[in-house]
Amino acid sequence: MVLQRPRLAVLGSPIGHSKSPDLHRAAYDVLGLDWEYGREEVAEAELPAYLDGLGEEWRGLSLTMPLKKAVIPLLTDIDRVAAETGAANTVLFDGEEVRGFNTDVGGIVRALSAAGLERVRYVHILGGGATAASALVAAAELGAERVDLHVRDLEKSLSLEPPAHGLGLRIRIRSFLQADRSLDVPELVISTLPGDVSIPVLYTDSTRRKAVLLDVAYEPWPTTLAKAWQSVGGTVVSGLGMLVHQALLQVRVFVSGDPLEPLPDEEAVLRAMLAVAAVDAAGAPLDAAAAHTPGTPPDGAAVDAAGAPLDAAAAHTPGTPPDGAAVDAAGTSLDAAAAHTPGTPPDGAAGTSLDAAAAGA
Repeated sequence: MVLQRPRLAVLGSPIGHSKSPDLHRAAYDVLGLDWEYGREEVAEAELPAYLDGLGEEWRGLSLTMPLKKAVIPLLTDIDRVAAETGAANTVLFDGEEVRGFNTDVGGIVRALSAAGLERVRYVHILGGGATAASALVAAAELGAERVDLHVRDLEKSLSLEPPAHGLGLRIRIRSFLQADRSLDVPELVISTLPGDVSIPVLYTDSTRRKAVLLDVAYEPWPTTLAKAWQSVGGTVVSGLGMLVHQALLQVRVFVSGDPLEPLPDEEAVLRAMLAVAAVDAAGAPLDAAAAHTPGTPPDGAAVDAAGAPLDAAAAHTPGTPPDGAAVDAAGTSLDAAAAHTPGTPPDGAAGTSLDAAAAGA
């Protein structure tokens, strides 16, 4: 029997913008795994039939909106974080088991840690969907005591109160317009809103300077909210940082079945994924010089036959001196001391060659 190539994919609707295929392929290349990872447009109502139709070659799935909550009743087992959030963004086919995991929480925590924020007391969360539930759990893991959840529809978001209380959080659910009317300034604002949504949140300049913003959106970037933070020099962590870190945890699940089990050579895997996303570990964009493919020189750099970069001295044609170098009649390079006319001192020397002390006589 011919073994089929293991398959994975990211599902959602819309899905065309997803960067997950590029991130996962970069990881599996480093790990030396010949796994196929694609993307599929799947609406919420289509998910049960889609899962039923998958063959034995399928290893797992990444899920984005609107499938993270819809998948829960279709799973045979879920991890602690998926249970706490009521949402799973990762599915592992493990024999007869269909196991669900939530790596969004870990992605948030790891991205903020990379940006230097490891403990908070008071957090604002914008939005009330599945990612907001993950943001609640992440806030608890960061040590938060209080969370203000700012939403459009207060009634729809009341379902987040019980899990927040279960996490030991004091939560207030309020409208967007009340976001900056608290007496205390939050250390962290997490926006879970789509990047193209108009943000009716009017944080003051002072709040934007003091609070770190994690904006989970990354398309388009920067978002309106991120621009407002950047305009006053505030700290912004982009959604790409979270995306890369949650994808790394998904790779752990697909490789070992455990999001807590580090990968072989995990640092190299993370570097490759960050390079694909063109961000650093905190989600900050890399400059053009740093954003090229790892292991290759920047565009326009001089390279040898193997593609290795050459320094300026080595980049000239072999057997010839560098451009502008002094040469003898045979083309042999002359050093500076030998390049002047025989019998005369080098340019700038005083008459007959004198040392510095004698040159002033």
